[in-house]
Amino acid sequence: MPKSKKKMTAAEKAAARVPDIPDPAKEAEWAAKVERMKPTKKERRGRFALLIGGLLVLLVLSFTLYTCNYSHETDVAREALVPTEQVAVDNQSGWIAFGDPSAEKGFVLYPGGKVAPEAYAPLMHELADRGVFCVIAKMPFNLAFFGTDAADGVIAAYPQVKTWYVGGHSLGGPVACRWVVKDPNRVAGVVLLATYTTVDLTNTGVRVLEVYGSNDTAMNRDNYVESQPLLPTDTTEVIIQGGNHAQFGEYGEQNGDGAPAISAEEQRKQAADALVDWMNAAS
Repeated sequence: MPKSKKKMTAAEKAAARVPDIPDPAKEAEWAAKVERMKPTKKERRGRFALLIGGLLVLLVLSFTLYTCNYSHETDVAREALVPTEQVAVDNQSGWIAFGDPSAEKGFVLYPGGKVAPEAYAPLMHELADRGVFCVIAKMPFNLAFFGTDAADGVIAAYPQVKTWYVGGHSLGGPVACRWVVKDPNRVAGVVLLATYTTVDLTNTGVRVLEVYGSNDTAMNRDNYVESQPLLPTDTTEVIIQGGNHAQFGEYGEQNGDGAPAISAEEQRKQAADALVDWMNAAS
């Protein structure tokens, strides 16, 4: 049989409600323990440094993963890297050159963002076969804005070329234009392939050629329209009917791009025709 609980008297209940009187000695001891647990100034600095270091490592890893995921050249592009009797190919650490380095006209191409430079070999081979010395600039991390001044080294390396043109595909276009405005006297013109300028070229004295495909849905058309006042009044625009964004290079399909109605070979041929005709028009 369970024992009944003993009822507390009124005095006992009152005593139970009275708080313990703090012991100053114990309070001081506890405060000292808490103080010892606090990190020192040196420890706080070390922890802050570890935090910053961890964030930097995370940023580096994120950037590495981002840049490692890029569009590679196709087999068609690799075939265009092979020299022929008509077109020499010189694959160096900083660029890939096609054709005769003593040609009258030279063209430096800034590749599109996160696209292997080798992907543009077929178009450059096509132009070189028509007498234009062509150079694809290799960009750090395959991003042109990390190599804005790439054309400097190219032009310095081939002094025999009399007239230089510079241009870019997609992201490479605005970067090429930024290089041009630093000293417009170095080139005769700018070629924008499926792209637009973000700097004012109206008073540079250079000619501009814009070429894009009618089925290109990757290029920002609003930005393209808004960029027109930044171009010289004599700018030439060529629209390749059935062409798209990616077929200026050979790197496969591009996200957000329209389906082409013509072959990549046909688009490159028409692009090469437009470039050569435009260059010759200034002669």
